[in-house]
Amino acid sequence: MKKNILLTGGTGYVATHTCLELIKSGFDVILFDNLSNSKEACIKALEKATGVKPKFVRGDIGNMDDLENNGQTFSEEIDNNLISVLIKLNEAKYFEE
Repeated sequence: MKKNILLTGGTGYVATHTCLELIKSGFDVILFDNLSNSKEACIKALEKATGVKPKFVRGDIGNMDDLENNGQTFSEEIDNNLISVLIKLNEAKYFEE
């Protein structure tokens, strides 16, 4: 059975490169991101590069409502303990003036 890996911040620069390598290594990847610093086009680019479209869930990891509502989106994976690894790659960009 393939292992499911949940990437938070999943459509960011580091996460998309991580996702690419994970898919190439045979893992199923679930991307969780609010798209505040990235674009959904990353998912299409990943599919084009690998032939596999990773599962995408739009939401903010810092918002409990998003987590609860989107939990239904990957509830099978959660209920059956099929998420083997969580990789947290989300970070907000803040710059002081």
